[in-house]
Amino acid sequence: MKIIVCVKQVPDTSGKVAVNPDGTLNRASMAAITNPDDLNAVEAALVLKEQTGAEVVVVSMGPPPAEGMLREIIARGVDRAVLISGREFGGSDTYATSQIIATATPPRGGPRSPRSWASPRSPTPLRSPRRARPSPSSGCWRTAT
Repeated sequence: MKIIVCVKQVPDTSGKVAVNPDGTLNRASMAAITNPDDLNAVEAALVLKEQTGAEVVVVSMGPPPAEGMLREIIARGVDRAVLISGREFGGSDTYATSQIIATATPPRGGPRSPRSWASPRSPTPLRSPRRARPSPSSGCWRTAT
């Protein structure tokens, strides 16, 4: 059995919070942390791993510096971590992000590698204004080990 956990790097709002003139968070001036709720999910998956011997795979979509976050999660006992990263994914809304992650994760098993890429498995076309999809030629797949 494989357990796939999605994690996200978020701004640390416990310290200095910087806001842009348009009212959005200035993420560049804030430290990034792993979403605490996602860490709870990782811990729950690790408990299941101990009970059943399952493989735990963590998947995240974000910029290349998120690889450090994934390495910290691997240190907690996760078997594999996959970072989906690419400029074409920047600014994706929640629907586009969910479709990208769903495309990277087949119905059974772990995340796809660029070599096993076939076609998007989503039965419905993207309806989001953000139409980014991972492709093996984009070089957006990284596996942290």
